[in-house]
Amino acid sequence: MVLPPAVRDAYTLFGQRRDLTRVQDRLLGLDELCLDEGVLVFRVENQSVAEWGIRVCDPHLDDPPVLLRSFAQPGPAPWRPFLGRFSLACVEMVLSETMLGNDICDNRELDDTTLTALVRNFTRLSFPDYPLWPEPDGRPVRWFGDNRVLLRDDGGLWLWVHARTMEALDRVRALLPGDWILSEG
Repeated sequence: MVLPPAVRDAYTLFGQRRDLTRVQDRLLGLDELCLDEGVLVFRVENQSVAEWGIRVCDPHLDDPPVLLRSFAQPGPAPWRPFLGRFSLACVEMVLSETMLGNDICDNRELDDTTLTALVRNFTRLSFPDYPLWPEPDGRPVRWFGDNRVLLRDDGGLWLWVHARTMEALDRVRALLPGDWILSEG
């Protein structure tokens, strides 16, 4: 099978840095790629309850759209749109893996008060909304940040933060008070 240019390029780049794609949702190796219902599966959630892929009927597209299939809810698990380009899905993958694989990070449940404070205190990043795999019909994932922190709003349900320093992380905890999972206070 001939891979679209964006997919080939990503595998060339990630081949050198597999640590960027193996924390939570694993980028499959070239020898692990598989076809399912006409979709080439390239990424799998760490407990195999979600998959990401591209349609093989679109080989002429240089940067094809990515689909998501979630097995988190009962019933059928149809393929559904995730992000409009494979390259965007790669950016999302690296951002998410960095978020979850960092020593200076924390996370907590979200509520309406915290969501309001998040929007008020941090800049919304110009990255498209996309579905949260456990709740693909729910509110989307959105990214926020500043020059010291990166925050991910998982569908209004959960908040993740990755910081450059402990001081920056403590600032987020102060601006968004609540029951942070890793907080010592």
